[in-house]
Amino acid sequence: MPITLDRLPFDVVFRIAYFLGVEDLCCLGATCKHFSLIIAGEPICRQAVERFATFTLEATDARRNRRQYFRAFRRLFERRTGFATLQPSSCGVLAPASDFIYLKGMLCYIQGLDIRLLDIHKSSDFETVLSIPRLLQEADLEFDGAFTRVTLLNYSEAVLSILVEDDRDTHGWLVILRMDHVQMPITRRVDSSYRIFVANDSRYLYAATHSEIGSHGHHEWVVRGLSLSTEPALAEENGVQLRNLVGGDIGSNVAFTIHNGYFYALSNVTSFELEEIDYTSFYTCMRFPVDQPSQEHLSVVDDIYRRQHSEGAINDSWTDLALQVCEQTNALFIVEARREYLGNTSAHQRTYYIQPVPFNTTISDEDSPYYPTWLSSTLPTASSSTVARHPANDVYIPLLTAVDKPRYAQPRSRPPRETHPEYCEPPSSAPSAGGVPEFLLWQTKFRTYSLATSTFVDIVEDDDSDGGGGTKPCLRLRGAGRRLGSPLDEEGRLRQPEGGGLETDRTMGGSEERFVYGRVRMWPPRRGEVKGKEKAGEQEEEVTLPYGRVVKAVADERSLVYSIESAGGSGGEKIVLVNFDPGIRIGKQVGGRRLVEQASGGATKGKDRVPGGESVGNGLMWREEAQYVRLVEHT
Repeated sequence: MPITLDRLPFDVVFRIAYFLGVEDLCCLGATCKHFSLIIAGEPICRQAVERFATFTLEATDARRNRRQYFRAFRRLFERRTGFATLQPSSCGVLAPASDFIYLKGMLCYIQGLDIRLLDIHKSSDFETVLSIPRLLQEADLEFDGAFTRVTLLNYSEAVLSILVEDDRDTHGWLVILRMDHVQMPITRRVDSSYRIFVANDSRYLYAATHSEIGSHGHHEWVVRGLSLSTEPALAEENGVQLRNLVGGDIGSNVAFTIHNGYFYALSNVTSFELEEIDYTSFYTCMRFPVDQPSQEHLSVVDDIYRRQHSEGAINDSWTDLALQVCEQTNALFIVEARREYLGNTSAHQRTYYIQPVPFNTTISDEDSPYYPTWLSSTLPTASSSTVARHPANDVYIPLLTAVDKPRYAQPRSRPPRETHPEYCEPPSSAPSAGGVPEFLLWQTKFRTYSLATSTFVDIVEDDDSDGGGGTKPCLRLRGAGRRLGSPLDEEGRLRQPEGGGLETDRTMGGSEERFVYGRVRMWPPRRGEVKGKEKAGEQEEEVTLPYGRVVKAVADERSLVYSIESAGGSGGEKIVLVNFDPGIRIGKQVGGRRLVEQASGGATKGKDRVPGGESVGNGLMWREEAQYVRLVEHT
């Protein structure tokens, strides 16, 4: 009798599952009832969660609650699938607010004279409310409603940072409050709050402002910090000036973060002045230990390969720059979106570029997580070749003068994992082929990319039917994801790495990988599309995103939060939550999805459970999830 896959001993299946990611295991479980039961077992779920989602909230909760890895595995897959297919679990207005920040699952917003804090990731039953006048009184600051402005800056590790400014004064005050300690607020005078950025870990807090003047006469970033564990000991004169870090727009040409005990700064611009003759573009990345903020401990890498200028022009209005952390390895990655006119033609396309920062950003010990092939290669900087002024025999060499500062490095091929194009087809035919229109910059209110799901998501302003034959404006989500494809080629042979494009014998890590790209999707569907499905016998509830002028938007790997202002601004701002994590239970369930109820005073939390339970005896839980994998594979 031939030995089929379902007849293999459990130990062999367990070993095979060791090399399968979360999505691949779900595909295996969707094949039959036998594998559905095996994949739902705690040993395999634990192995998958700890190996491929080590630094996720699901893994942390599973370690805290023993024998809960199946629940973590299911939540992880549903969350990633929901994000990749633009199928939110909940959507609606949370609360009216005048300002908000959303960081690491904590929503902080100002409502009237109160600061409210709600833990979205933990589906908190209550809000922490801080009175602004009382908080400023404890900080020995004057509060005058007519002149005092309070801005939320950061919340992390139970530390809240706000900026207090008075229109009658030229400086402001940074107020820091530890929510897990009963102590007086920490106040620091801020002489300049121009483009201020604040980040902290459990021990130190740092504030960066674009306020120092460099020797070249241009503004530069300066970073100052203080200790949160003891009496503040880092004096202002110990600030670190990020010399020659070009760029002043956070999220567009500079990015900052604190990760694993280091403060990181990144820029995609290399010169304060326009270089008329230039060849290669580089990233500049700097970091210093948060417990040693000094110029001596500042590490600088200014030759991280970015692109060749000969590849084509860039529309800088669409450029987004961020530093994101990998859920599997805890490594820090550069994520940049560029709309390029490749080949200097009129056709343009947006592409996301992903590559690790040139530092060891993970925890180096014996228990460090496994690095998959498609994330483990080190980033080759231009130093691995040679940075020169110009290529040999270039026609522009006679035009160069002593004041010109061109830079050139040999072109480097990018592995597939480092590039995510908006369309897998040519840009000219992609919209008509996919049936999803493109949107102009003024119609695109927010853009983000999720490294955890390899998915880009936009908030766009579109038109929808008003039910009376006319149209009305509406907000919709637009995005697409991708997944790792088969390692076999068309002839069934294992793909081999290719050359890296440099004058070396080294192969390019990850060049053998291929990705399957999903089609561009829109959510929620137009009213006509919903009625068409109802006529075909499919029941689908009509859901719309609350419409208004988008004032601010923030997203993480689980949720998207944005604030809207009604027409004319008479109704104030409202916070809207679009959640992709089924484990976040806020509001009540409507039509198989959870819809957040509008609250007059603050956010509410529903008590109902997600139906369906956790029984997999009939394998039904895998069918809907498997449809995405199969659908994308044939797209």
